[in-house]
Amino acid sequence: MCDSTTAPLRDEIGLPFAPVERAIEAVAAQHNFRVTKPAGDLINALLSEFILQLCHQGSVSASKKRVVNEVHVRTALETLYAARL
Repeated sequence: MCDSTTAPLRDEIGLPFAPVERAIEAVAAQHNFRVTKPAGDLINALLSEFILQLCHQGSVSASKKRVVNEVHVRTALETLYAARL
């Protein structure tokens, strides 16, 4: 269940993990899209919101902070790419 422990969750989900960074680079390359710092910050925010939504739906517990995977990255980056068009 999500509770007050989800506030740190938003702050702790970032893009410091090498697998996530590699996934972002791979997805970005498919679209010839260079991930700048502002874009990275937006992806970070999208991923955080995505995980919080999963948490509130009961799919992810607040204790599982490192659940970001390539699917989440792909979803976030595709959203960012679509918004750019």
